[in-house]
Amino acid sequence: MPELMLTDSHLTNGVWQATVSGTPTDSGPPALVVRLGPDPIEDVRLTRRQGGWRMEVDVPVRMLSDGAHTLTARDAATDRRLGQITVVAGTPPHTDLQGDVALLRAELDLLKRAFRRHCDPDADAG
Repeated sequence: MPELMLTDSHLTNGVWQATVSGTPTDSGPPALVVRLGPDPIEDVRLTRRQGGWRMEVDVPVRMLSDGAHTLTARDAATDRRLGQITVVAGTPPHTDLQGDVALLRAELDLLKRAFRRHCDPDADAG
């Protein structure tokens, strides 16, 4: 039996939408489990369409709180992860990613200048 696959995944107007393929459309909808952390999401809608099924899941309101929250879709038969979508909201995490990237860029510029001076000692260090 072919494995389930989740493709064309996106979030639109608070609804996670994806295409589920890998199961014949005449055998009924695939058995999926969508979870927010350990909690299952009850309202998973599967609609038959050409080449597979269309999955739609309303993003729970509790995902719209401080931090990063992930919805995960799994094959109910094998518990294999098919896909996920993460929502980051509210106050940024303790580490500021933009600040870390700026620091890394500054360090890279410093290393580039030192390397250029090492390779060409007569070059102006600017």
